[in-house]
Amino acid sequence: MYSAKIVSRRRAQLERALGDTLPRGLVEYSTEEVKEFRFERFANLFDKHGKRTRELTPEEDAFVLNEQLLGKIDYRYFAERYSTINIAGQATGSLYPLFESQVLILAEIGRVEFDRVEAEHPDGVCVDILKARQLGASSLSVSILAHRTLTHSNVFSLICSDVPDNADFLFDMYERTLDNLPWYLMPTVAERVMNDEIAYATGTRVFHGASKSTRGADKSGRNATDGAKGNLGRGKTLSVVHQSEIATWTNPSQIDTALEPAIAVSPMTFWIKESTAQGRGTKNWWYNEWQLAKSGKSRAIGVFIPWYAERSKYTLPAPVNWSPSEATVTHARRAEENGPRWMHRPVHLTRNQLYWYEKTRSEKESKGLLAEFLQEYPADDEEAFQYSGQAQVVSPLVLARVRDQARPIVSMIEVLPQREVTAWRPSSQA
Repeated sequence: MYSAKIVSRRRAQLERALGDTLPRGLVEYSTEEVKEFRFERFANLFDKHGKRTRELTPEEDAFVLNEQLLGKIDYRYFAERYSTINIAGQATGSLYPLFESQVLILAEIGRVEFDRVEAEHPDGVCVDILKARQLGASSLSVSILAHRTLTHSNVFSLICSDVPDNADFLFDMYERTLDNLPWYLMPTVAERVMNDEIAYATGTRVFHGASKSTRGADKSGRNATDGAKGNLGRGKTLSVVHQSEIATWTNPSQIDTALEPAIAVSPMTFWIKESTAQGRGTKNWWYNEWQLAKSGKSRAIGVFIPWYAERSKYTLPAPVNWSPSEATVTHARRAEENGPRWMHRPVHLTRNQLYWYEKTRSEKESKGLLAEFLQEYPADDEEAFQYSGQAQVVSPLVLARVRDQARPIVSMIEVLPQREVTAWRPSSQA
């Protein structure tokens, strides 16, 4: 659904099976052609009471079947034509074109899917996304969840965040795509509870919950244990889950004890956790989870999305006579050295990107928000955690200078106590 190679294989299988029904094969209708069908050809297909006024033509029948099939196996095709988002807080429109950062996230998801299919891995796509601010990770994740639940049957899905307000916001994003679907993709809604859950006649259900809330439990079987705070997901079997703002969950241990056991180990599973960095250390759940994912010791694959992945957003025209400061040059060097691991391409920050970074950093520093800026716009994943949750015994500015001016380790010398040295004798002298 996310890897172009996997989509191509499934498309070929469908075209072989439906050769008589779709002699042209599956067609990638352009967005304009889709709009023509939706808003012109189908404009008078239903009367004001929702009753069909005429039969579909053979061409229209083929179009509807095409959209249902191709939209099901190809997330990109579906999202470009049918994912609806809020734009700039004042209008609705298409999710596409994606941000550069979203393209990177989707590419990583596709890579994980392809690798696991090729290896015949028993699990599906499970990713932990450590991100900078405002890179569209939540919008993309909700869109993927909407695609899966709106085009597949018997999917149990969960959208959740740290607090109910944020979870409500994500659920609203999901409902926006649902409410703007055309009739030929709209599943029959069996039950819909505002800001809580949606059940479809297909057997698919979408639950809603938050770290601090009992919401998200199945009302048909809710009891003192199932609905208890800290038991998100308990009592269910889930296959599609989106968790947001993980770093600020008040009781993240429930992810290990209640939620993860509820998420099926299946090639069809999609589980995404995404958050900025907030604190570090052995008692910080998100920091520990990230280290495990990064080193390949977690069920999830670690994906870091830096601020410079979005080249069109974080940029300002640099004055002709401007030269970057030493701190800015050091930051650029760290990005160029460590960024390729996550970007899968060479990283070279432009002059305008560097000017945005230096100007914004200076503004935040003047407001006493340097630590917050450094954790949310880091050069690499380690820098993201380096400054988050810092006590003010040592100022973030001093920490930054120490880090920027630190030299790499050239060699190490082991120093032994004298008694250990004198106690050792070569075997020939024993």
